[in-house]
Amino acid sequence: MKNTVVFLSLISALLLCLALLLGYYFFTDPCQGQCSIPPIKDEAPLPAISKAAFVTKSYTLPNGIKLFVLPTTFEPDEVSVRVIASRGYADESPRARASAELAIEMAWESGVNGKTSDQISATLYAEGIELTSKVYPFFTVMEATLPTEKMDKFFTLASTFIQNAHITSKGSDAIKQKIWKNLEEKADARTVDLDDLLKEQLYPALPQLQSLRLSDLQILNPHDANIFLRKTISNPKNYTIVVVGDIEPETAYQLLKEHLGQWKPLAQINASEFEVPSQESLPIKGQTQKSFNLHQKGDGFTKLVFPLKITVTQESIRTIDFLANLVEERLRTLLKEKTGSYQGIDVSYEFPLYPHLTPVVLSIQYRSAFNINQEIIELILKNLRELTTKGPSKEEYEMVNLYLGQADEYWRKNNEYWLEMLSNYGLWNWPVNDLTSDVTLQVNEKDVNEMIFNVFDINDYLMLSSSLAP
Repeated sequence: MKNTVVFLSLISALLLCLALLLGYYFFTDPCQGQCSIPPIKDEAPLPAISKAAFVTKSYTLPNGIKLFVLPTTFEPDEVSVRVIASRGYADESPRARASAELAIEMAWESGVNGKTSDQISATLYAEGIELTSKVYPFFTVMEATLPTEKMDKFFTLASTFIQNAHITSKGSDAIKQKIWKNLEEKADARTVDLDDLLKEQLYPALPQLQSLRLSDLQILNPHDANIFLRKTISNPKNYTIVVVGDIEPETAYQLLKEHLGQWKPLAQINASEFEVPSQESLPIKGQTQKSFNLHQKGDGFTKLVFPLKITVTQESIRTIDFLANLVEERLRTLLKEKTGSYQGIDVSYEFPLYPHLTPVVLSIQYRSAFNINQEIIELILKNLRELTTKGPSKEEYEMVNLYLGQADEYWRKNNEYWLEMLSNYGLWNWPVNDLTSDVTLQVNEKDVNEMIFNVFDINDYLMLSSSLAP
């Protein structure tokens, strides 16, 4: 798995969405930091510049909604839409966390504007609209893929939900029972989620960032959930909407203006109760190892996390991406040579508090048999020390640039890629025109070396490693 954009991070807990209407939803990539690079073609020349022409139109409605529209023809007569509200469950108090995290599921289950969840599901199926929604730590999202001709239907549903959603005791109880059952099954399966474990280690004093537990469900209630809805989905200034696909920008704008242009705030924006920790506050000082028991035979899991002491910008993020790909290629070659297997290794940069750009970490994750894991750890650390001492070779530098160039060309022909990229740029307030214009694919070698020697400190890391339970 290769990075071409962020993503997260973060990186994410799987929750049960509305049956028949909402499925399992992942706000991951292709991109959000985890894009797969297609197989390299040995005969391909080293690309210098992408010539694909993309023009994103940006709008701001009078009530504050931001809209980005990118017309493409990769999927004829199809459009992908993402509606993002910039508030999530971590912005609430720890006590209200579960009610906020499950508020969207409870709202759909409660029905909207006189229609039950089954009726809404049947309507969506008939119209060919695939809809998902989810609350994340710092944002809430509704996403749909649909025929272009059904854009009016989608905006009708979205505006109705945004302005009329309300959670009933019946809807709350139904979702509570489903999630309770899921958590019990997860506990019985004794599975391991390295992302959850990482957050527990990075932010032990912040319960609203930890994975949902049965104890959280005991205090879940529709009152707190409705308060979260009013603060989150009832103010247009909170919203960024991204539309990618076979549609004219002006058409999308007019439809949005027709359905939500007159929408006035229903509640005052409340400040977040969450204070974002600084990069310096991360409890990764020196070399720290945490073990966890794995209640199943087979391979174990290991995750090494290195904080990167850098300010993330449009310019630096591509160099960070280069570093992650460089490390992965080196370690893949190393592990294949020494163990006969790549061990499923994945190297990525992550934002544990996405969309906040602080902190940023380099993450190395793999799985291996328990009896050789210590050997693999030593091989990896030795290779990284060599990299931070000598830097990459000229051949490695050119190879990774080639990989990134081919990945860029591959993903720029994908609607989901653009949906993720435009969402990121919108949330980070980065100019979208810089994203969709012709871009130089090469990364400056000086910047790469600067990051390796001064930003990537292999003496500071946290390692999460499994051991087989007795």
